[in-house]
Amino acid sequence: MHSILTVEYTGIEEFNSSLVNIYPNPPSDNFKIIGIVKLKNIKSFEIASITGARVAKRNNYSSVIDISSLDNGIYLFVMSHEHGTEKIRFIKD
Repeated sequence: MHSILTVEYTGIEEFNSSLVNIYPNPPSDNFKIIGIVKLKNIKSFEIASITGARVAKRNNYSSVIDISSLDNGIYLFVMSHEHGTEKIRFIKD
């Protein structure tokens, strides 16, 4: 007898969400990107407010992101690469 396993995703962002993470979360002055060595052709890093407004953008690779200039609040860290986009929600303390 065979069993069937069904896996459902609501979108590509959910599928890719396990590729990278940030540490610590929640961060205060900076955070480190964990798992970035798995990715190729990183195009950009972006931080957006919870309303979607871009508050920071970088086009160069860095495994540590400085967020000391951001106000406390909820943000999205968005990273574009050859396989898609990673989105990680974080709260700056």
